[in-house]
Amino acid sequence: MEADGCGIRGTIINGIGNLSGLVSFSLEGNDLSGSIPNTIKGLQKLQGIYVGKNKPQGPIPNDFCELPKLSELYMGYNQLSGSVPACLGNITSLRKLDLSSNKLSSTILASLGNLKDLLMFKANLNSFHGNLPYDIGNLKVVTKLDLSYNNFSGDIPGSIGDLQNLVTLSLEHNDLMGTIPEKFRSLVSLETLDLSQNNLSGLIPKSLDKLRYLKYFKVSYNKLHGEIPSGGPFRNFTSQSFLPNEALCEYGLEGSVSTSCDVYSYGIMLMETFTRKKPTDEMFAGQMTLKWWVKESLPSPVIQVLDRNLLRQGSENSLAEVDCVSSILKLALDCTAESPEQRINMKDVLATLKKIREYGSEGSVSTWCDVYSYGIMLMEMLTRKTPIDDMFAGDMSLKRWVKESLPDTMTEVIDANLLLGQESEHYSAKLECVSSIMVLALECSAESPDQRINMNVVLEKLKKIRVKLENQFHMDRCLELENYANGRSTRTKVGNDMFCKI
Repeated sequence: MEADGCGIRGTIINGIGNLSGLVSFSLEGNDLSGSIPNTIKGLQKLQGIYVGKNKPQGPIPNDFCELPKLSELYMGYNQLSGSVPACLGNITSLRKLDLSSNKLSSTILASLGNLKDLLMFKANLNSFHGNLPYDIGNLKVVTKLDLSYNNFSGDIPGSIGDLQNLVTLSLEHNDLMGTIPEKFRSLVSLETLDLSQNNLSGLIPKSLDKLRYLKYFKVSYNKLHGEIPSGGPFRNFTSQSFLPNEALCEYGLEGSVSTSCDVYSYGIMLMETFTRKKPTDEMFAGQMTLKWWVKESLPSPVIQVLDRNLLRQGSENSLAEVDCVSSILKLALDCTAESPEQRINMKDVLATLKKIREYGSEGSVSTWCDVYSYGIMLMEMLTRKTPIDDMFAGDMSLKRWVKESLPDTMTEVIDANLLLGQESEHYSAKLECVSSIMVLALECSAESPDQRINMNVVLEKLKKIRVKLENQFHMDRCLELENYANGRSTRTKVGNDMFCKI
């Protein structure tokens, strides 16, 4: 019997139990309500029940437990509530069980481990609580296990590591704590692992880099620390898989590295980034290490170790670019001093990187400076805001805030100390000047590098803005003098420029 998506309303009638020969019963995507009649236990040949995406209410009836041949039970996206009948664990013929997106609020089935032929179990988007049962490791053939968006607590059972056929494991948005089980290295079929939005702590087991089929991995919003595995599938994961966390090395929130991250590992990562070499490359053997190779290249032959794609060969700024990268590599060496006491503090690392990013060696912005960063710096200077201020969340960023203020509400974003109110001297001239600089900052920080203005052009535009401001101050003063003269003299009026010369 199949009547999916037919707009059927009302309740499932009691007479359904008279269809003694019924094997499959599918009414998904209708508008059914009420409770499921207990006469359903009369369908002794029934193998599949598909009543998801309806509005049946109340508890899951115990009568399901009297269906000896039931292999697939789909009841997701309904309004079922209460607890899950413990006797469901006795239906050993069950292969697929979907209870997702209901209002179920009990602990998970204590007898879940009895369903040894279960291929799929979905109970996400409910209010299940308590610990995950250790017997979950008995589901030897399960391929999909989704218990996300619940209130499960306690440790993740290490027995899950015994599920070698598991392809998808979703435990995100719970209150799970403890560490990621080392036994997860045995999940040899795993393609998706989501443990985000929990209270997990400790390290990410390095052995997870042996999971050759892993395509999706997410542990963000936990309290993990230490080094992120770098081999196997982890080569393909972005920072979004890990952010934010307490102190994971290699990645940091919003592009910054956690101050409690292993500074030595970060120094090695900097060398890897700018040389495109790894400590395990064949060229490094014996006393020849990545660190030694970089150290010997400083200061003059550094260009020999740099990744050529980092530099614009033959450009007028290439020497300055080499100086920039040399400074970063020197910083990397400070991070990797042999003695931990000699290593630079992580806060100092961040401060140094920021200075390298924004300023030249003499403290002034240079033509080779990253023009995007310079644009952001201009906005920071004129607004007294930074991109990481609390007011910038979601889609709202410093750049968007400035852009949306142009041209009518610019005064709402500019630091008030720059203008000193509309009654202050030369107010209009100063407002026009700051607005022009803001427009220039937006041109510097265009999303596409190809659309960003050249740094030499930036400097020329800044000079013109300054000259215009000075001229405006000059003309304002001339008008003041003319007004004064008009009140004291009957001279013949002349043009402002001529009057100023006089």
